[in-house]
Amino acid sequence: MKEYYGNYLGIVIQNNDPLAKGRCKIFVPHISPTVYKNWNEIPKDKKFKFLGKNLQSDLNDIYEDLKKILPWSIGASPITGEMSSGRFNAFPSYGSTSDSSFSGVSGFQADEITVKSELSDQKSGQQNVDLIGEKEGNVYEKYRFKVNDAFNDAKNNVNNVNVFSFDYSPSVYSNGPKGSFAVPAVGSHVWVFFHDGDPLFPVYFAANYGNADWKEIYGGKGGYDYPGSFENRSLSATNESDLEYYKNKYVINQKGGTIEFVNSDYRESLKFSGYNGSFKQFALKTNIELATHNDQKLVLQDQYDTVKGFRNVYTERDLDFIVRGDYYTKIGNLKSEYFKQWHDIVASIANIKQLFEIQRSESFDVSPYFRLTSTLQERKGTFAVCPVCMGSQGKDHLVVNNKKANFDLIGYAAACLNPAAILGKRDPARNFAGISNNSKDAQLTKLPPTTRCPVCGGTGESPSSKDGTWQKEPLKKYDEYKKLYKSKITELAEIERKMGLGGSHIIDITKNKVENIGLIMNDFPNVRVDLVGKINNSGVLLDPLGAYATKKESPLFEKVHVDDLPGGSSSLNVANKYNVLVGAGGLSMKSYGSVDLSGSIVSIGGQQVNISSEFEMNIQGGKRFSLEADIVAIKNRQGGQVLIDSNMGVNGNVIVKGGVHVDGELSVNHITAPSETQVTELANTGGELMGGLLIGFCTVTGGSSSGVYPVLAAPTPGTVVSYAHAHNFHNLPLTLVENNEQVRNVGKANEQPFTHAAAPIKNEPK
Repeated sequence: MKEYYGNYLGIVIQNNDPLAKGRCKIFVPHISPTVYKNWNEIPKDKKFKFLGKNLQSDLNDIYEDLKKILPWSIGASPITGEMSSGRFNAFPSYGSTSDSSFSGVSGFQADEITVKSELSDQKSGQQNVDLIGEKEGNVYEKYRFKVNDAFNDAKNNVNNVNVFSFDYSPSVYSNGPKGSFAVPAVGSHVWVFFHDGDPLFPVYFAANYGNADWKEIYGGKGGYDYPGSFENRSLSATNESDLEYYKNKYVINQKGGTIEFVNSDYRESLKFSGYNGSFKQFALKTNIELATHNDQKLVLQDQYDTVKGFRNVYTERDLDFIVRGDYYTKIGNLKSEYFKQWHDIVASIANIKQLFEIQRSESFDVSPYFRLTSTLQERKGTFAVCPVCMGSQGKDHLVVNNKKANFDLIGYAAACLNPAAILGKRDPARNFAGISNNSKDAQLTKLPPTTRCPVCGGTGESPSSKDGTWQKEPLKKYDEYKKLYKSKITELAEIERKMGLGGSHIIDITKNKVENIGLIMNDFPNVRVDLVGKINNSGVLLDPLGAYATKKESPLFEKVHVDDLPGGSSSLNVANKYNVLVGAGGLSMKSYGSVDLSGSIVSIGGQQVNISSEFEMNIQGGKRFSLEADIVAIKNRQGGQVLIDSNMGVNGNVIVKGGVHVDGELSVNHITAPSETQVTELANTGGELMGGLLIGFCTVTGGSSSGVYPVLAAPTPGTVVSYAHAHNFHNLPLTLVENNEQVRNVGKANEQPFTHAAAPIKNEPK
């Protein structure tokens, strides 16, 4: 038999090796010229068409004969990786076809997994035994370790179920031989050599591609990377058009996908393309990935993703983001020392900004949470005079009818001699000297600076800094501000540079945002209520013995400690400012527990503000409580009293529609009321005549003393006696009763929720 020691070009005729050893039958025309007679007649190398009767291939007629007569050719794979069937450990001189050098070797323990009990009869170190030296990934190939992602079932609270959730199956070929394994397809052109020149022992070792094949790979879209006029960039080119860059690429193309290495200058890249068009490219300027269908990833342990530049995420439809553990979002530079440095610098400026423009206040601080005054605050200047009792600013006090009343007895007696007065008719001539109805007699007086002054206690100095004379604060001058900011701006800029860019979280949502924190609502009771647990002053009632403050029961509320649920809490700490703007749909806040709102200044405004409470409402104004409006109405909804549970002063007028009862002293400077004619009680009066007063004439007849003589009164006590009589007089309409009890019985009508009208005017004895 002739021996063949060269390398020969052949074509694969058959590759379905019955022994599954990767063998092929290869037709080499140079060795079998008799089978294909035209091979030697045409000196040029043959371009066999791919097998198939529809392709008019030269091999169609002899294809079946070739399969019968050709020997099986083994493959010679290139050296890639380990290229072995196992491991050899030289120290114990022990070999194994497992993936571990120490599996089953006495004195060595490389795997924590022990051999299954059913394999205990097998010798230690036996080849390819389960759980001996296997790759970690092999457990995921086995059915019992089949894994899936979290989107496999709607019960996992996912919005979109992944139908490919279980398609995580690696190919690790555990404890298998290492190397490159591929079977050429029928019709492939391959290079063959013959072992020891024996034509019955062929070995294929390399592929051969024709012009058409290279054209499809390099001449298509990737033709740019085929070497051109120059193998490398020309250094002697005279024209710019002659300049060419180094061009080269390496392609591995299979049905399942393509690996492409582009080595051309300025186009260096590595690209993996799949059957469905999905690809991953590592390019010169960027990495590009395309998933033409679903893209899924399962990480069974931790994942770390670091992006040094911008990160942009766009989702065309829903984003289902599920976190079974805690969710942390950290934005910006978290090194607080930079912010502390910035804070300390600006705090010195803020301390000056807090100063009043005038030095009107002392420095004090009573709150552990809010600094109420600047630490630099000083008081320099003088207080104003007391606004009540001193200076032009003192308030005038109206004093009406403050003159002494002198009663003119003579004038009054003359008026009483008029019979018309006795009949109860008002005498125009009746006069009370010294008492005038002229308003000009009202006096405007000022309270002198004595201890009687409720404001200053006699010091004559206002206790308030208002209207005082104070020095201007020198640190609040514009030049001082400008100088201060200029000295700090460079330092602040450097600190802000260290803080880094960003640190803000900006969310733009075109429709709705719903946040559900916690799975169930914490509805544990946070208060306990006794519907009659309190009793407080509710009004003033009358008793025959006097007026008293009555009381009424009301609910008692007490806070109850509430246990936190394991989750469901939301905390928001905003270090600078928090702004919320809500559209016309409104803002609704409700809690099953208490609601606390606090701040240095809390302002609530609106076209209408409604505050309601089911059981109790308490408003504490601290040092001052002011209620002001165009209309102020206070109403007891049950029709009862509105209790002022302290003294009350009214700096204006008071109009009472119904009755008023005053159980204490009533003092008033003047009363205007309808006139009522009243009658004094019957009385007998006596007296004596005025000495020398002409009381009549006496007629004497006869004798020398006859004539008419005047009779003069002698001042003798008891010489004048009048009849029992009464007098009519005008007075305030009033009703006189015998005692206080009767007064209070009448006043009790004011306790009722209806208007107590005044009694009618009655001209009668009182």
